[in-house]
Amino acid sequence: MLVKITSNVPYLKGIDGDHKVDGNLSVEELLISLGVTWDEDALVLINGKFSHGDEKLEDQDHIQLLVPIAGG
Repeated sequence: MLVKITSNVPYLKGIDGDHKVDGNLSVEELLISLGVTWDEDALVLINGKFSHGDEKLEDQDHIQLLVPIAGG
């Protein structure tokens, strides 16, 4: 199956594009396999909704990586 990743995080631009993945993989598992530290490197959306990481990927899913925001 094919999954699209769009990164708005400057140091993660190298993973932009279409990725062929095996079935039954979660969002978190895919990103970790690509070298993304889950819940630290980026805010993650899947098909426009915030991801918890445990969602199983489906063909044509769109994952967006956003710059994490910190503040106080």
